[in-house]
Amino acid sequence: MHVLSRGCSSRMLARFRSVPRRFASTSAPVPQSPGFPPLNQMMTQAEYEAMQHAKSSLSFWNKFNIFVTVPALAILGFFVLPKEYAHIKHSQEHPPEFVAYPHMRKRKSKFPWGDGDKSLFHNPYLNRGPDDE
Repeated sequence: MHVLSRGCSSRMLARFRSVPRRFASTSAPVPQSPGFPPLNQMMTQAEYEAMQHAKSSLSFWNKFNIFVTVPALAILGFFVLPKEYAHIKHSQEHPPEFVAYPHMRKRKSKFPWGDGDKSLFHNPYLNRGPDDE
């Protein structure tokens, strides 16, 4: 063993071998901490009541989000999404025409990607150009 050649005794090595077993064992009871008093004895009455109110308020808002907000969003999506899909389909069938305003599409230098004329976030359906048909 190379560990013994560094000057460690076999007794010390045996001590370190038992460390993983000591923490993996479940047969021995876990020693309890010396014991702290309950929270309601450590806090003032007003602080303890405020903490209890915060817990109940948190519980209310969690339940509100699960049972009110999520179903409301689902119902809203049920009514809105078909109209939005129809709008997108119409926009694709009749794209907006390009109008060459003098203040738009000024380029001092080309973009380092693509053909150099379209921005990184170019959308051919919504950002029409003179070459888009």
